[in-house]
Amino acid sequence: MRIDQAREPARHIALLKAAVAAIALSLTGASVAAAADIYGLGHADAPTYDWSGVYLGGVMGYSWGKDRTTEYDTATGVANGMFFDYNPKGLIGGVKAGVNYQMGDFVVGAEGDFEMTNIQGTFIDRVQNLGRGDDNYDWQASLRARMGMAFDRVLVYGTGGVAVGKISNTYTLVPFGITETMDDVRAGWTAGAGVDYAVTDNVIAGIEWRFTKYNDFKNVSTAAFPGITGGQEPSFNSLRISLSYKF
Repeated sequence: MRIDQAREPARHIALLKAAVAAIALSLTGASVAAAADIYGLGHADAPTYDWSGVYLGGVMGYSWGKDRTTEYDTATGVANGMFFDYNPKGLIGGVKAGVNYQMGDFVVGAEGDFEMTNIQGTFIDRVQNLGRGDDNYDWQASLRARMGMAFDRVLVYGTGGVAVGKISNTYTLVPFGITETMDDVRAGWTAGAGVDYAVTDNVIAGIEWRFTKYNDFKNVSTAAFPGITGGQEPSFNSLRISLSYKF
């Protein structure tokens, strides 16, 4: 009897130790689970990138396109059946600025850009060897809406809006070296698609393709080819890369 009574405290101490160990183990497990949730390792969703904000960046790329000259009789406005293609192309580069607003996975925004260009094209009337035309684009700009879907740090979007550009057309009467240049700011529309990637919370890299169509216009020649009007139909494809800072 005395032996059993002597062993009783030892049993109580052992049971107490086991209970304390079980409680400590359960608390440790709860702490690990909470930490996992906080750092996105458990069932809780990890935080996603927020595209909302204003951004400013630089852009560069390459444009290639078509600009057909169709000849018209100035007095009657009737085409004389002669047409020539410039096929202008060249580098572009400039700045852009915009703003995004994110609603769930849907992102809407607006963006404007201004680019200097060295886009040039030439045609030569090799049949008659009389005429030459030169296309030059000094600068171009656009103001567009943007809409897309965000996949955390990746944004896939479409864009479209108005475009303007400074276009110069030079006509040369080759045998006599008579040259005539007409330039003006032309308007049109532009649309395309792109992908942006948030490299950091503030730095965004992007790639974009856009098609731009300037409104058709006519140049009335009075020096190089009196009595002839040149109708122009410029359009372009452009591929751009960009790097922006989001504030």
